[in-house]
Amino acid sequence: MEVYIEVVILDNFTLTYLIGALSEFVMHYKRDIFRIVIGAQVATIITLFYPLIPDNFPLLALKFAVFVVVSLIFFAGRERFLLASLLFLGITFIFGGVIFALSYAIWGQQNESQIPLSLVLLSGIICYKIVKKVCIKKRKFDDAKNQIYDFTLKIFSKTISGRALMDTGNRLYDDKSGLPVVIISAKSFITALDDEKVSLLISGRGEKMQRSARYITIETVGGGARKILLLDPDEFSLYFGGGQNILYTVKLGVSFSPLNDSVKYDALLHPSLTKK
Repeated sequence: MEVYIEVVILDNFTLTYLIGALSEFVMHYKRDIFRIVIGAQVATIITLFYPLIPDNFPLLALKFAVFVVVSLIFFAGRERFLLASLLFLGITFIFGGVIFALSYAIWGQQNESQIPLSLVLLSGIICYKIVKKVCIKKRKFDDAKNQIYDFTLKIFSKTISGRALMDTGNRLYDDKSGLPVVIISAKSFITALDDEKVSLLISGRGEKMQRSARYITIETVGGGARKILLLDPDEFSLYFGGGQNILYTVKLGVSFSPLNDSVKYDALLHPSLTKK
């Protein structure tokens, strides 16, 4: 198969750049494009000599030397240099595995020389996007997992149990009673309703459920607005470490907008609901 050296250079440079940029992202480093470009150039130039080395051991030694040199260019002087270097190596193996896996799935080929260079580049871009998304999702999960609490809610002679996120962005108070508002998803809340109340909620006549019930309009993070139904629960309890539960007097806001992100929860707590 005829291979143009310009394509080889483009593929090697792009893959090394993507791996370096992804390593920076995972390590929470500030993006340094100069380091990544120089490292990718050095790696690309040296890899052009790989076909000229017939023996496996010298070739392996050269590849290790490239790994050390590029790691120094990317991460020298930064915190956790060794961890960043190992991460760089691990992501390199991931990229290589994805490339061979896609090639085998499409053509049944496992010979490196038979893999089209366009597939190498495409595989690298796809792998970059997937790893980055997984990393972002994990960060969101880590941010939220320590802010999740179990709760029970009693209303209309029924009890709802679920998980709630302590949301510091939820600064909503009821302007009439002055009580903090706990926002619950309609999907979770609907389990406490009989058929008549479900019909009222779905048709937008939820204010008929209770004498004190009413709709209010709240602003969203994106600058929009939405309506939520305010109700008075009979009892609202939070469970902290050791199984301790604390009762709070709150207003309940029922929202049809989804609340879940990387962590599953049923309600958003008000930041004033802290352990006493």
